Amino acid sequence: MGDGWVVVAVLVLAFGTVTGLAAVTRDRLPPGRGREKVRRPRLWGYGTLLGMAGMGVFLFVGPLQGPDAGRFPVATAGMGVFFAGLWVQRLATRPAKDRRTRQTGETRQPGETRETREDRPV
Repeated sequence: MGDGWVVVAVLVLAFGTVTGLAAVTRDRLPPGRGREKVRRPRLWGYGTLLGMAGMGVFLFVGPLQGPDAGRFPVATAGMGVFFAGLWVQRLATRPAKDRRTRQTGETRQPGETRETREDRPV
């Protein structure tokens, strides 16, 4: 492939890596429509970093290197890692579970303790 596509791929991967690192280290997300859906920015950042690693392996081992059937399994594994990163990003849109409620199956409101739960109207 041409050098132009390699530059585009590097820029996209660099942007994704920077946004992932910002989410992991500073709990900051890039502006956009889906920003309000993300409840756990750090987890979203880890998913982004995982996705960028998978996409980098896929691109630079697969399509950008030319047609070589010997690299196909590695490129496919890179795409699988990318989809795993998307799944982790999807998990970041769900609220975190409290360790205590995981065992009993109870649901609590934010800031609610077990003692105040009995006082809450049903």
